[in-house]
Amino acid sequence: SISEPLINKEEAKEIILNHDNLQGAIKELGLDVGFESLKKSIKVDEIKGTNLLSIKITSSNIDAALMLHDVIIKPLIAQGQEMYLKRVSLINARLKELNGEISSLEEDISRVQSLITGMPKINNISQQDISVRIILLQNSLSNYESNLNALRNQRGELELSLANAREFKVFSQPFRPENPIAPKKTQIIILAGLAGLMLGVFLAFLKEFWQGVKK
Repeated sequence: SISEPLINKEEAKEIILNHDNLQGAIKELGLDVGFESLKKSIKVDEIKGTNLLSIKITSSNIDAALMLHDVIIKPLIAQGQEMYLKRVSLINARLKELNGEISSLEEDISRVQSLITGMPKINNISQQDISVRIILLQNSLSNYESNLNALRNQRGELELSLANAREFKVFSQPFRPENPIAPKKTQIIILAGLAGLMLGVFLAFLKEFWQGVKK
């Protein structure tokens, strides 16, 4: 059954909070903050019932938070798109194999059906021998048809996964909140992109197939 997106939300979270990516953001923006502190300021939440994530950045400087958002999204989009394309390529390769296997089975089924149809017309063997051979061929035919149905179902699920797949992208840009949260004399904590940045994480992928590919 189809149970996982091409890129799942846990993988997207790992990219966002990846040590090297956040260290790169610190260096690019010249932030006077350590990796752990920066990581704690970034909250990644799942949007229930969807394949989306929301990112909330807590900062005393909204402009810095917005710039940080832009920087951390770059590797997410780049790496997510790369993973997406690789997995689409794997699915297409498997579909090509499946089409070949299905064609081969269809030929085998046609051949066995012809043998069963022509068996009663054979004159140089006994009727009992003919009956035994027909039973054996019918058993083979049943196995071929069962395998064919399984391959067709797998092909249909993979085709559906590709039809439902979407490119890795940002659905909603972050925005500046009208009112700061918890104002203080010495510090104003602002959530940049409050419920704003929503990350599309790809749809429908055949779990069993992907696990098999990993092996």
